[in-house]
Amino acid sequence: MKVPFISFPNTSVFKGISKGRKGLGFKDGNLVISDGLGNDTVISSDTINARGLVLTGDLRAARAVSHYVKLLDLNRLASLYPHGITITSWYMDCLNSADPTTELTKLHLKYCVAPTDAQTFTDVNAAGILVDELATTAGNKSCVDMSESDLGSGIIPALKVLYLHIEDDPTDMNIIWSLTINFTVNQS
Repeated sequence: MKVPFISFPNTSVFKGISKGRKGLGFKDGNLVISDGLGNDTVISSDTINARGLVLTGDLRAARAVSHYVKLLDLNRLASLYPHGITITSWYMDCLNSADPTTELTKLHLKYCVAPTDAQTFTDVNAAGILVDELATTAGNKSCVDMSESDLGSGIIPALKVLYLHIEDDPTDMNIIWSLTINFTVNQS
């Protein structure tokens, strides 16, 4: 099973790996450790669990489509995250302006149940559970200790959908924001 959000090129070429030295590469669509001598060890995707995600883009344009941005569907990734995740930190940064005219004032990190076949994401996120919220100042803001948050522990249970609720309209045009979320995989 391959990690669904990582695409491996189908190549058997290892560039830059000297004979007798170990390195990472791709072979036949798999991530492998190679010693440059043909002794390749395929790294199972069961051992590759993402520990974070980064979303970069124009939040004004995203909000024009929907106030809700789906970030991580733990229901679809149940085999990778069978016990859910715990968010350890999250950051929001403006990439192309040191101090945007309009700051992001009401960003809510939430999770909800996964929609059934008869439901849409919009149907289920209305009852979302608030994990944390933040507002930017001078184009950035971070929350680095979820345990001190007055809103939650950062625990996202298995089979839930993590999403960002953009309540206020970020009115500045062509402003690029970067959202980074770091997490650990729950073991039980």
